[in-house]
Amino acid sequence: MGCWLAVQAVILTACSPSAASVASSKVIPSPVVQHSATPKPTAFLPPTVTPTPAQPSATPGPSPTPAALPIFRAPSLIRGIAPVTYLPDACQAMQYRWDPARAAIGTMVVPVMYHSVVKDGRALADNMSIHDADLKAFMEEAKRLGYETITTAQLLDFLQTNARIPERSLLLIIDDRRQGVVWNNFMPFLQQYQWTVTMAYITGPVVSEQEWGELKRLNDTGFVDVQAHGYLHNGESYITEFTPPEIVTQELVKPIEQLQKYLGETPIAFIWPGGNYTPQSVQAARATGYQLGFTVRARGPILFNWVPQGDEEAPSGDPLLTLPRYWSTNAYNALYDAIRISDEVRQNTEQQKVIEMAWYKSNCAGYPAIP
Repeated sequence: MGCWLAVQAVILTACSPSAASVASSKVIPSPVVQHSATPKPTAFLPPTVTPTPAQPSATPGPSPTPAALPIFRAPSLIRGIAPVTYLPDACQAMQYRWDPARAAIGTMVVPVMYHSVVKDGRALADNMSIHDADLKAFMEEAKRLGYETITTAQLLDFLQTNARIPERSLLLIIDDRRQGVVWNNFMPFLQQYQWTVTMAYITGPVVSEQEWGELKRLNDTGFVDVQAHGYLHNGESYITEFTPPEIVTQELVKPIEQLQKYLGETPIAFIWPGGNYTPQSVQAARATGYQLGFTVRARGPILFNWVPQGDEEAPSGDPLLTLPRYWSTNAYNALYDAIRISDEVRQNTEQQKVIEMAWYKSNCAGYPAIP
């Protein structure tokens, strides 16, 4: 009886971040992280579900939609950021989450974006670059903490079905046309640790046949995962509410055509050029065939059916096309922030296990039993 009272006491309230206009210019977020006050723990589950009844209803009509449990808001998330879910079937999501054959509770992914890596002693040209020593310190500490890298395909499987990946996963993304950064700075670590890196590639008309050949050679090493980062990626093609529809289409479609032609592969991820997007362009990206998209905002780590978002992402209504990324300038600290948030989610889930199992048993007849 106590569990059922607890369930009734935590009926879902609105958990999604408030809507706001998406910024129309390139966003350079501050690496300074502010933590919110510690809220009371709550269970985390998708917002709604229509259960499959064990027996036909005596009265014809639609099955009632029960109130689901609220999403857990990790205390260590940046103030103003809230996690959102994306799977429409709460029963299926819970079954995936508790399935012992899938990813363990608390498994998380830390996406990190890179641009230039500068030799030690030289001045940094911008606030997106780091020194060799910074990269070395990050890679060695990530390995020491038990992180392993994954590809965008592995991330997609994890997000869709909670497929098993390392409990502490990294998605390393190098923006623009930076083959030299991969060969000179990343490749020694990729070979030593057997890691992978994702290249967010600009595929525009200035790319020569020779460069395509070099990119294919990189792609064929097995250490590189090439995804789309726009066609022109310049001031005239950044996607805002003022961008002509034909330019949006060009930035989304052209990279698919070229990567298919020169690499024989179809990209599944779109890394938004300059971090710019609109709700309409997110819909267009989904319709074009992209299944993942990355912003330039460091919201927090990604967990199964749990993506931290802010007011800028909310209007698009598609968390998987507006995923967060940490900046390389703060990547070292991000390793610890992500572990802390993952631990908070894991601890809360264990605390709420009895309530969740009772909810599943009550509302999810016809779904596989959870061991």
